[in-house]
Amino acid sequence: MSLLEDLLAVELLLANDILARASTRPALGAGTGAVLDMVQSAIAAADPYPDAVHGVLRTRFPSPNGRTGGVHRPHGSPGR
Repeated sequence: MSLLEDLLAVELLLANDILARASTRPALGAGTGAVLDMVQSAIAAADPYPDAVHGVLRTRFPSPNGRTGGVHRPHGSPGR
């Protein structure tokens, strides 16, 4: 599960970058818009370091039992 969460965090950051560079913002669905807002708030809340943003995003993923905060690792701990 850890690798999947890492991949999802990277994919979300890439999607955010692509949309930020678009000349016009495409119409987004409610779910996509909410996820994009979550990514942008994670970027704003984290230290200006990529691993901190990645860590914040991972803590916001749903856990297997359906609640958010499924993954929590102290800052700087390995992702494996």
